[in-house]
Amino acid sequence: MIGGTFPEPALALTRAAQAGQHERALEESQRLQPLWDPFAQHGGSLRVVAAAAAHLGLTAHRNLPLPLRDLDAKERAHLATVLEQPQLHT
Repeated sequence: MIGGTFPEPALALTRAAQAGQHERALEESQRLQPLWDPFAQHGGSLRVVAAAAAHLGLTAHRNLPLPLRDLDAKERAHLATVLEQPQLHT
């Protein structure tokens, strides 16, 4: 679910896994741990990736159809600090 929003880290993880480079794939996944944590906290990736895409200016702020609920202001603020971590941009 992260490939469209974070293509470089998603591609690195995918390529390592496809090549059977299990240690490298694990390293790539660990680099993304700051993103995996909100997925676990919010019961999946949909709401988190939607909020991330909005924060990054890739979509409008309200980008989920009803009845899906956006992250609240506190959750979005926390996610914004996660999104500033360099491992999500390389």
